[in-house]
Amino acid sequence: MANRFARPGRRALICLILTLAKATHKDNRGGSNETVSTWSPSGTDLEDEDDEEVQKRAKAQGWSSWTEWSTCSRSCDGGVAYQLRRCHAPHGCKGDAVRYKICNMQPCPEQQDFRAHQCSAYDDVPYDGALLKWTPHYDYSEPCALTCRGRPQHLLEDMPDSAGASESFPISDDEPSVIVQLSNRVQDGTRCRPGSLDMCIQGKCQRVGCDLKIGSTKKIDVCGVCGGDGTSCTQPLYQWEIAPMSLCSVTCGGGYKMAMPTCRNRVTGVDVEESLCNASSRPEPTVVQCNTHLCPPKWVTDDWRACSKPCGGGIRERVVVCAEESNGAKNKVPDEACRGVRPKNQEACNVQECPKWVVGEWSRGKCGF
Repeated sequence: MANRFARPGRRALICLILTLAKATHKDNRGGSNETVSTWSPSGTDLEDEDDEEVQKRAKAQGWSSWTEWSTCSRSCDGGVAYQLRRCHAPHGCKGDAVRYKICNMQPCPEQQDFRAHQCSAYDDVPYDGALLKWTPHYDYSEPCALTCRGRPQHLLEDMPDSAGASESFPISDDEPSVIVQLSNRVQDGTRCRPGSLDMCIQGKCQRVGCDLKIGSTKKIDVCGVCGGDGTSCTQPLYQWEIAPMSLCSVTCGGGYKMAMPTCRNRVTGVDVEESLCNASSRPEPTVVQCNTHLCPPKWVTDDWRACSKPCGGGIRERVVVCAEESNGAKNKVPDEACRGVRPKNQEACNVQECPKWVVGEWSRGKCGF
């Protein structure tokens, strides 16, 4: 989403690209302000060095020094900062040109969900001509994409949450809603999954250990000790429970809803990383069909065909049918089954006049007398 620009040095051995932008977002539910730096390092961006320095480093065939740490991508609840360096070797260098660390792990002043914050930013953007209330929908196949569920605002009711703020809850499982990927990546520092320390960085889910280091494999054992071996307690701190059933994936035509196993702190009741529970005793998820009734028939339009004339007024046509959807397939039904005005199947096109030759008056000639 951010604008990218390149600023090559006089003797740069590689193309350098860096985007730095800052945006301040305010939670639509009255939460606190949080400054979020949106940045996208896809190379290095260092000041130009004089010829002598470039030659010296190129001769040494090594890396430059790391830059200072960047601004943290979030002001609270865990963000990401990065450092850059430049390769001066003519045939490349071993290692990475960018490295990351976690920063600003202190809790935000107001309870808030970073992914929900990003979804709600689209509440004022019309979708299919209507304003929807967007909330997170976790797509476990693409954890770092911003996938949200949109519901008509007039079908939601406000209920107070535990933090005292106003939160929207669905009235029923079969209420009209859509699930849409609003962006191919969430902002850096967004958790990959609920209850997980793993973070999305540059659109990819990166492992985060209990020592809060990116790429670390350290885990909290069943006794709650980071890097422990599970021998410091007599009763496991974490246990498997079945989460409440999710909403149906569709509102009609046949979908599914799931109840997933979740690893939970036995004392606090808080969901935690699944690796903290015994994998051998993990229960199977429950999957059930839902909303198997046929969707109401609706008008379906094909793309417009090419105009019959390039100019001077032509006609273009398209196929318009009444169809009902079931299990992802659209079946044609009589037009009388559809409500509303039937979309037009032809319209005028290329109404501009065609170019033509225009003959003017003869000019007056000059006599030679």
